[in-house]
Amino acid sequence: MSRRAWAICLGLAILPTQALASPFDQGNIRIALGGGTSVGFGSHYFVIGAGVGYFVMDGWEVAVDSPFWLGESPFVSQLSPSTTYYFHWLPVVHPYTGVFYRHWFVGDDIDDIDTLGFRVGAVFTASTNFYAGGGVVYESVVSECDENCTDVYPEFRVGLSF
Repeated sequence: MSRRAWAICLGLAILPTQALASPFDQGNIRIALGGGTSVGFGSHYFVIGAGVGYFVMDGWEVAVDSPFWLGESPFVSQLSPSTTYYFHWLPVVHPYTGVFYRHWFVGDDIDDIDTLGFRVGAVFTASTNFYAGGGVVYESVVSECDENCTDVYPEFRVGLSF
């Protein structure tokens, strides 16, 4: 191969390549809406919630979510700031880990509750702005607590970012 051909090949090899867009790119915003059922405080609830997150760096999201527990007494709502890191550079399957604080606003003269927790799991990217997956959450009550002060439970995630 001639020197000119080698120079062209070397030049093409070192040109920067543009990575494919992902839901975890810096500057993306995540919008979440959800619903389901839950049991707590001796009652069954229908739960609806919303949240928003912002990717401050590729893979690193800072977010706030707020579900509302409806249909029974006492009324319960939550405010939960969190941060999650997605291993964004891996193809298709992206492990994640995160931490959160959650404040539970509880009605009927029941003391509010504060918890701290962490999560681990993995999501699959189906497009440049959609992901779904699940993991495990560990949550511990940090306000006054007499019994059942920790919980481990599964979580399912579906995300849309733009």
